[in-house]
Amino acid sequence: MDLGRRWELDRVGPDDWRRWSSVRLAALADAPEAFSSSLEVEEAFDEARWRQRLTGGPRVVARVLGGDVGLVGAHLGDGPDRPQLYGLWVHPVWRGTGLADALVVEVLTWARETGHDHVGLWVMDGNDGARRLYDRHGFRRDREPATPPPGSCEVFLRRDLVAPRTADRTVAGDG
Repeated sequence: MDLGRRWELDRVGPDDWRRWSSVRLAALADAPEAFSSSLEVEEAFDEARWRQRLTGGPRVVARVLGGDVGLVGAHLGDGPDRPQLYGLWVHPVWRGTGLADALVVEVLTWARETGHDHVGLWVMDGNDGARRLYDRHGFRRDREPATPPPGSCEVFLRRDLVAPRTADRTVAGDG
């Protein structure tokens, strides 16, 4: 483990379903208001459902000293050109350490590696801590209205990964 960084980030897949489900259930128990699901709903998932949830984009678990303390996922939302970050959670002991930032960066890195030009996410309106985190990483309220999940108070944010194309400009002194 890098001593300058107190955690390791592991991309996990369907065979890691027990690990993912354990952290996800801890997240739902700790911060039920932050997610569009509930502990009761996800406790009822069987192995096949957990495995299925670990496909279609990266799922990352943060580990500190052998214990899992955070997670984040990404999936292709309304189509292959619409990647979305979801389910970010960090154990309360590790909040404020930069771990949440590292998890966001992991998703942004995946999106760039796979050729996407933006990443979106839903955040609960009023979740100021999450909004500050996403603001630090350049996420802004999307101008294209997206439809929130039924019955939710969520806001859609978007982060562009590439600068918009601009007309070539001649810089003074460039012949």
